[in-house]
Amino acid sequence: MSFFRVFILACLVGCFYGAPGVDREADRASMVTIHEKQVSMMKDMAKMAGLPQDKMEELTKELTQHKQKLDMLQKNDRDLNDVEERKIEIKLRRDLHDIATKYKLIDEKAPAPAVPIGEGMFKDNRLNKIWNRASKSGQFSDLELDSLKYELTEHEERIDEYRETLEQFATEHPPSAEQTDDDSSVILRKIDMKLQYDSLNNELKRLEMRAIPHNEKSGFIEPRVHQMWVEAIRSNFTDEELQSLREELVHFEGKIQQHVDLRDQAHIAAMKYHADKSVGEKVDPKAHEELKDEADNLGYYIKDFVGDMRSRFSSRRHTEL
Repeated sequence: MSFFRVFILACLVGCFYGAPGVDREADRASMVTIHEKQVSMMKDMAKMAGLPQDKMEELTKELTQHKQKLDMLQKNDRDLNDVEERKIEIKLRRDLHDIATKYKLIDEKAPAPAVPIGEGMFKDNRLNKIWNRASKSGQFSDLELDSLKYELTEHEERIDEYRETLEQFATEHPPSAEQTDDDSSVILRKIDMKLQYDSLNNELKRLEMRAIPHNEKSGFIEPRVHQMWVEAIRSNFTDEELQSLREELVHFEGKIQQHVDLRDQAHIAAMKYHADKSVGEKVDPKAHEELKDEADNLGYYIKDFVGDMRSRFSSRRHTEL
């Protein structure tokens, strides 16, 4: 992701997750004001990014329509309860995120804004799903649920800290003609944020596995592998075929862990390279570039393996029909 897109994403975070210092129970006028600022900011940033004239006109039209929705909301004198108010806010920020993605103002792979589920306990819908699955399964003791709730709460605090890091980065490094992607300090900060992001995702996977009811445990620790094993069981393979598939999945899970390790090593090696370069030391980019290439290749293998497994499961189910 380019520096510019990192900045756009960081700026929009304030709207998507709740701007710092803005209570989620703030009145409607405050909510509208926040969204209006984001609409204005997106126009300015699109101009700075050099969006082609035809795309700029399309973007302006969509943002104008979004602004009209905000105006209608502000003029609406019908009293809304908290749930209705929240649903409207969720829809508005989702719409704005989709617009930013459509015109490549943020990376298409950037995570969509976290959305609360009804009156969920957490701000992030992924954490609510984990909690709901465990708490409604009837298979966890009160002590286990208390422990899970504590870990989910801590994870949400880490998400908030990461969000603050993005916002601080955007404040300290606004886009300018003088700023380049060769700036070592910027590159180091971006790599550090990537490590934080990866760490949060890895922790989320662990929490997902913790919430699986005891009678559904598979022995795997990687959510994707667990899900593939569940699909395999449902695909009417013979016992012998299932044993063979399980051995493949055990090997595959090892590859996933190897990929995680390689990716982290590549990030750390890149940080060392840029840190040494920034103080004038003689550096060779070969080491971290080779690690990155190795991690990328293993990532391609993982993607192909998952696709192949899905095809095998689908084919077996189709044959049984």
